Amino acid sequence: MAVSKAKIQTEIDQYQAVIDDANASAEEKDLAKDEINALKTKLQEMSGEKKPAKEKKPAVKKESKPRKGKIKYKSGEKDMDQMSGDECLEAVQKRRDEARKRAGKRKTKSVFTSIADELASAGKKAIQAIPKSDIKSEPGKTLKAMEKVSDILEDALKKIKETMKPYLENKDLKVSAEAQKDMDDLDKVIAGLRKKYDK
Repeated sequence: MAVSKAKIQTEIDQYQAVIDDANASAEEKDLAKDEINALKTKLQEMSGEKKPAKEKKPAVKKESKPRKGKIKYKSGEKDMDQMSGDECLEAVQKRRDEARKRAGKRKTKSVFTSIADELASAGKKAIQAIPKSDIKSEPGKTLKAMEKVSDILEDALKKIKETMKPYLENKDLKVSAEAQKDMDDLDKVIAGLRKKYDK
């Protein structure tokens, strides 16, 4: 059963009379206001009108503050932002040249050196993990396994060096002293065991 617009308007007028009545309590007036709002909404829906859109406040754009960790490049007395294109390129080239000069003094290892260290350490641990009882009971088999580990390490380093050569400078393709020592120690251990058990 559809309610007509005239009936809804009549109800709105009745509730408005309650609001205008001086003898009505504040509670009754609040209830009447709520009912009027609901009825007005119903009227608008029936007439096909949409609810008036709420006005949106324009978004306030926050000012961006420079970050504390942000680097500002300077060349002499000028910031990079204030330089011409040629000056900027010269400053960048100068910074790169200085970085190359410092490269030999850096404490970080090259990729190849890090890999070589890890491989040498892994080989040493693998050979140390072989129980002495296995060496005594089957020295030939154990020595072959140790030699195979050593050969695999050396072969892996050679292959990695060949692969990385186009991408790294020659000075970066060096094995660190620690890794070289580990590899030499492996060879000495294997040679000592070979002398001891090969009779």
